[in-house]
Amino acid sequence: MSKKYYSIGIAAEMVDLTQQTIRLYESRDLIKPIRTKSNKRLFTDKDLEKLRSIKYLSQELGVNLAGIEIIFRMKEQIAELRMEREQLIRILFEASQYLNNLLDDRKSDPAPVKSSLGSLLKLLVKE
Repeated sequence: MSKKYYSIGIAAEMVDLTQQTIRLYESRDLIKPIRTKSNKRLFTDKDLEKLRSIKYLSQELGVNLAGIEIIFRMKEQIAELRMEREQLIRILFEASQYLNNLLDDRKSDPAPVKSSLGSLLKLLVKE
């Protein structure tokens, strides 16, 4: 599926904003359209979605641009933290499997250790 690109005029019509408003959002780094060699702005569907979010936050909820910047920054941080959490869960799962294999090899009573590992993983996987 190929990406669609829209000029600022078309983008403005699609999200019901003025071109000047979109330029203001760009100057505040809320939106970062692609630039052609001739410096023409091109917007993707993802950009349009972000413009709609900005419009909703500002016009419907009354959030000022500084607040919108903070909201977007926090959303990015949350996404990064979720990725880190998922990575840590994978690492712990692999460590758990490794330890379980070691315990199985020892033929000792692994019940207390396995129970503790299982409880730890359940705590970490909870949302």
